[in-house]
Amino acid sequence: YKTNDYSILSNTKSLIIGCGPAGLRMAIELALHGNKNIECIDCRDIWSRKQIVAIWNITESDLKSFGIRDLLPKFTKNPHKKSIPITFLQHFLLR
Repeated sequence: YKTNDYSILSNTKSLIIGCGPAGLRMAIELALHGNKNIECIDCRDIWSRKQIVAIWNITESDLKSFGIRDLLPKFTKNPHKKSIPITFLQHFLLR
């Protein structure tokens, strides 16, 4: 189902299960489309993920559009090293 009418989201309650990068990005997308009642839950009490993930080109442009270079000026300037710790990504998406 695809639509350009997101007005229905303003009166919708949304529950996102999982506060990893994908869950937090979904919360941002819902908020950008007018959803004001979003709840995210996760099984972890703290962010303890130590993994470092590779950044795809589309993810890189998405993060740049949200201003990641304000916090990390050297983000992806090295074309051979496109990676980021998941914990940093989670903190960035919540700001």
